[in-house]
Amino acid sequence: MLRILKAFQYALQGIFHALRNEFAFQIEFSLALILIPLSFFIGENAVEVAFLVFSTLFILIVELLNTSIEKTLDRYNKDKN
Repeated sequence: MLRILKAFQYALQGIFHALRNEFAFQIEFSLALILIPLSFFIGENAVEVAFLVFSTLFILIVELLNTSIEKTLDRYNKDKN
């Protein structure tokens, strides 16, 4: 159980790090804070609401993956592209 709690703690630390240091993630997270509650008013049924929420969360996940790949490649190669 302690291992699972540590894993959640590390995941939250990564999200907070991205919020502090990654401008694109800050923008997307801000939009998600607006779009997720708004999806409950826009969606006509539960399927549409679920699709809007999950697609918004998917965009945040992909942005975090993109950031991690960029940081890894920056450690490997110091050239800025």
